[in-house]
Amino acid sequence: MIHSDFITSASRESTIDCEWNDHLLDAIADTFGDAIQSFCQRGILVHEWLRFVPQQPIEGYWKSLKKRILQGLRWRPILQTWQPRLFRTPDQLIRLPGLFLHNGQPLFADISPEAYLAPEYRHDMSKLLNKLGINEFSWDKGLDRIEHDINSPNSRLKSTPLSDTWHNAVAKALQTILEEAELQKYRQRVRALKIIPVVGGAWLANDSLFCNRYFPMHEDVRVPTDIGFDIVMLDATTSPERNRLLRNLGVRECPPEEVVKYIWRHHKFGWPKNKDDAITHFRYLYWVWPKRAVQSYSTLWAYTDTGIVTQPIDGLYFKTDMEYSTAQLLKTTGNDTMATPTCSNVSFLHDDYLKPEHTTRFASTLTWKMWLEQIVGIRYYPLLMDVNSPKDLSPILKHILSISSPKFLHTLRARWMLEYQHIFESSNDAKTALKTSEVLCTDGRRRDLQLTYLPTAEIVMQQELLALSKKLPILDLGNDEVLPTGTSDWEFLKRCDVRGELDVNFHLIALRASKEDKMAKTSSTTRMIYQWIGSNAKQNQSKNIR
Repeated sequence: MIHSDFITSASRESTIDCEWNDHLLDAIADTFGDAIQSFCQRGILVHEWLRFVPQQPIEGYWKSLKKRILQGLRWRPILQTWQPRLFRTPDQLIRLPGLFLHNGQPLFADISPEAYLAPEYRHDMSKLLNKLGINEFSWDKGLDRIEHDINSPNSRLKSTPLSDTWHNAVAKALQTILEEAELQKYRQRVRALKIIPVVGGAWLANDSLFCNRYFPMHEDVRVPTDIGFDIVMLDATTSPERNRLLRNLGVRECPPEEVVKYIWRHHKFGWPKNKDDAITHFRYLYWVWPKRAVQSYSTLWAYTDTGIVTQPIDGLYFKTDMEYSTAQLLKTTGNDTMATPTCSNVSFLHDDYLKPEHTTRFASTLTWKMWLEQIVGIRYYPLLMDVNSPKDLSPILKHILSISSPKFLHTLRARWMLEYQHIFESSNDAKTALKTSEVLCTDGRRRDLQLTYLPTAEIVMQQELLALSKKLPILDLGNDEVLPTGTSDWEFLKRCDVRGELDVNFHLIALRASKEDKMAKTSSTTRMIYQWIGSNAKQNQSKNIR
């Protein structure tokens, strides 16, 4: 510049203010701009040229040169876009704030014409970039890009896994609009965005009073997703930022009374279409019990181990090895696996209901498994009577009786005081069904239970004395079991008219048996029978004896 053709003062110590010199200043600014533009086109100092722009104050005549250079650069395509690395004039570009970045990349892709400033421009050049006329980020532009992404078939919002922290950054950015007063004018645009992911794959907005979107959890239990509510995906609620945004968008906890009502309605007019939904129904009802009970838990639908649905009231059982439980009674002979029931109306609860993650509610009076048993009606042990045919024994007991009479009798004993006695005493049908059950006797024949005798030591010994071993209607309890005389374990059978002591009727049966048995010592046997009858018969029994 010293040797340029400037018009100077007579002493050549200063440059005078004249039109010619102004023209030269403009030419210097243009030459500088041409050089910068040439650098950019040739890929040289693309992001570094800013440091050569005069930034320190220039005094005297040269003071306007800095301004002329800046003005000349403003209209030149000398700044690069983020993608696809195009050169644009400064006023066509936007510098992204940290709030709109995630891991150094824009939260949302740019739209045409591309306006994101490339990230390589140093932060300490921000003031100079502002002087060149670059645009600051505004939420008008940000929301334009978010809306474009949402409506795009390749939407990043919808394709990025919900567990990705990118969603946290988006939530944090949008949250500023909903919480900062100066951004209030953008709130309606945010609420209209379809950015709430719900179960089923849809992305919804919550922009009216009639929109109800709900969080997926009630305390520590999942809210059912198949009862007609819009439930937010669980992975979308795993961070404080996203939960805060969802709340500001109007997402709420689902009222428990509404959930219970719709669960009940769902089971009344149909059943859950898959096992996981059915389990979620039970878990939710357990969690809110007993404050919000439904009418009849035993009529809810549950999934069996074979994948079908049934109602506990029809007979649904736990798999267990507890003695005399349904599962143990039907166990396959020779191994430890549970048999597929071979009698009707017998189903086992699916194993997934009892997975470890189904924990007991804190401070609940019932554990999860106790609730399933006592409230829902899922059983360990066979029912006494058939729920579909109240005059008959339950299908399980009938089945057990058909394959093992001793096991049937031992099952009655195990459950008598705990359950069966009350049913027996309150139902004539139950009394008749039990009394007429054909049980096996030690003589290999089946007889009505009411016509048999307990195998007490006294009765068995009398049978042997009469030389009628295994010829009389003495109950077969398995393994040739003989009961001590006066035993109380089997007293309950006397309610079914089973006899536990020697009586006239026993000896009359023995008398008939001795006459039918050609191998028996008829004369001695007959004599002992008559002797016992003569010694023990009462006056009012004479008619029967004759």
